[in-house]
Amino acid sequence: MDDIQWSYWFVCPHCERRAAAPTFQGPALEAIAAGSPFESWRLPAELSEQHDGPPIQLFDLLDLKLDLMQPNLVESLRQGI
Repeated sequence: MDDIQWSYWFVCPHCERRAAAPTFQGPALEAIAAGSPFESWRLPAELSEQHDGPPIQLFDLLDLKLDLMQPNLVESLRQGI
């Protein structure tokens, strides 16, 4: 999936966190021409897949969290339980 959108990211000099924002192609190409690093990536193909089941709900995530907290989860999965 290619939505032909441009964005940029930088590390904030004050809080040292990464920040990102959308931009237009012209300013992005000017920044690249001036020496800014360029990174190309695409949205995952899974975003365009059709899914038959219902959407994930909050309770599904809570159930998953509880399952992941089980001490014998890996062994149970290995045994097919």
